[in-house]
Amino acid sequence: MDRIGSCLPKSCLLLLGGARGVVGSPWEGPERDAYKYGDPVELEYAQAFSCLLLPAHPPDGVRIRPFLVTEDHIRKGKRGEDWYSSMAFKSLVGLPVDEEARDTKCILMFTIDELDNIKSDLSDMVNGFVDSCGACSFTLGGAVLNRLLAKGRNPIKGRVICTGFCFSGDAVRSASALLVQGTCGAEAVERELSRLKRDSGFEGWKRGSTVAFMFASVKRGSRLHHRPNVEADAFARVFPGVPLVGLFDSWQIGNEYVPHLSGKQPGKGKRKAPVSYLHERATIIVLLSLGSSEFIGRCP
Repeated sequence: MDRIGSCLPKSCLLLLGGARGVVGSPWEGPERDAYKYGDPVELEYAQAFSCLLLPAHPPDGVRIRPFLVTEDHIRKGKRGEDWYSSMAFKSLVGLPVDEEARDTKCILMFTIDELDNIKSDLSDMVNGFVDSCGACSFTLGGAVLNRLLAKGRNPIKGRVICTGFCFSGDAVRSASALLVQGTCGAEAVERELSRLKRDSGFEGWKRGSTVAFMFASVKRGSRLHHRPNVEADAFARVFPGVPLVGLFDSWQIGNEYVPHLSGKQPGKGKRKAPVSYLHERATIIVLLSLGSSEFIGRCP
């Protein structure tokens, strides 16, 4: 981690996670005024490193808020069962509150798998926060990792349990799709991604400022489709030139959300299941555009 941090400005917040496998788009260098990426690659079983650099000074209409939950923050004790949905918890760890929470367009959330009871404790934290902001009012994507490290300008006290970024502002656009266990095979995956492209109005997005995230179950990939790179290849066909960054692990965090269709989606309002944002055999695809900002990513 220190080695990677030495390559970045001292003020940069570095988040480093360990997963079963990674997804990335090889960077082929600048071409005229745009960045060119190769077709995305799913590395389910090989050692690899995939990264994304976010701008320190976002363009007008874009706000990027990092958040960080340590071990001390999740010890509810006398704080009550609604601790994760409280203003106190959100303010303490850096999650958006009040007007910024209502303006949130996308949240990327990563946590570790070392909680005492991962299914109940994690769902309490994720669902408690999401529901307090209004169920399905923004795209949510992330994963449960086996390792999670963070390094910032100031020393971080205690073990990091959960971290990520919140994106808000008028210039931010985001949409997501949830590929469930029954979505099997190249044609089915491409059909769902084409629906996401159509329903999100993606043709009107600025391509150079758009990146996509893929959070997939280790039980999908070649195990489900019987050949490698099926979902990444389908993504490249539907969204050519858009960089794809992601990972494979046991649990996924996310929802299916298209802003102008939110009122028609079954997740709107009261949740039917207590773990609706925590998945075990799914792939979450998140599209994110940050106005006029340019993304730089690598997958060596």
